[in-house]
Amino acid sequence: MENSTLNTSKANVNYSCWNLPPEYCGTRDGFIEKIREFMFPSPEEWIVIILHVVVFFIGTIGNFLVCFVVWRSKHMQTVTNLFIVNLAVADFLVVMFCQPPTVLQEITENWFFGEMMCKVAIFFQTMSVSCSVLTLCAISVERYYAICHPLKSRISFRKVIVTIVSIWIIAALVSLPNLLYMFLERTYQDIPEYLTYCQMSWSSETDLIYKAFLVIGLYLIPILVIGIFYSIISRHLWVLAIPGASVPVSKCKKHFNHAETQLISRRKVAKMLIAIVVLFAVCYLPVHTLFLFRSTGWLSLMGNNSPIIPMMYLIAHWLCYFNSAINPVIYNFMSMKFRAEFKCVFSCKSASRSRYYTGGTFVTSKYHGVTAEMEETINNQSLDQMDSV
Repeated sequence: MENSTLNTSKANVNYSCWNLPPEYCGTRDGFIEKIREFMFPSPEEWIVIILHVVVFFIGTIGNFLVCFVVWRSKHMQTVTNLFIVNLAVADFLVVMFCQPPTVLQEITENWFFGEMMCKVAIFFQTMSVSCSVLTLCAISVERYYAICHPLKSRISFRKVIVTIVSIWIIAALVSLPNLLYMFLERTYQDIPEYLTYCQMSWSSETDLIYKAFLVIGLYLIPILVIGIFYSIISRHLWVLAIPGASVPVSKCKKHFNHAETQLISRRKVAKMLIAIVVLFAVCYLPVHTLFLFRSTGWLSLMGNNSPIIPMMYLIAHWLCYFNSAINPVIYNFMSMKFRAEFKCVFSCKSASRSRYYTGGTFVTSKYHGVTAEMEETINNQSLDQMDSV
């Protein structure tokens, strides 16, 4: 009975020649040999692999350093920076745990890590991306109230923690279908170790609805909401300035008053956060555009066997991982505090002091504490320190 089932399974496999010599045509070994050649990376794919390796190291080290410098420095533990740490955690998860297996699948078109990892990896990837975009929305709302309504009560750290936990819960619920319905689809049952990929067990119509929900709910609507909030913030900072700043900003740092210092600090923060949002929108636009083209059938106009389509997907997915790695680089170039703390991490002195710019003067902080002047500034809830990152 078992032999009969086995023979039937083999008979259903269509072993083609795949341009092999005649002696290999129709044999299982020849078929597997051609599959292995197909799975081996092409020269173009090796370039993509190298780019992924670069992104992997930058993303893991950079996002870890963001979390580390905020944890070790009390003056860095502001409301905005806590959201930035949450963003860094999400990016770290994407780069560390999702990038290697998914890149290997994209290059070889085969999943090597079993059905459980298929569920877990895709779940964490969707959850991390959801967490990132929801965190960007939360940052835009927090900046809106801090800049446009500064007289209202500031967001407490307790509210920030509750918001972050809520973000992760929502992201997990959005990603839950991947954990429940993802399974391994085998192209050939007789050769289960090759040409295996992750797929949803529900219908193609349901899958289309779910992916459309992700595009609309986790890209289009958030980008629209964030754009509205930052447009209002930019109008207040560059057109209306801030309440109390009735004089134009001086070009000489020696002549800065408190209002000018506060305005400059907030503008720097706004520029950095806007750059992060713009890069997120740009990096995720190609993958969502490809989804739209595939759903509408426009990709079929290029031909199903066109080598351009797989390369387009590889580049589009690389941009998503690139976005998870580039944020720490932005902090380093656009935030003097983060840049100073990054340098302090690589300093040979274990108890070294770091100097950071507060908007007119330089303040020196110890490794595990803050100076008396800084502590007094925080206690007085100085807007300069609370708004700068």
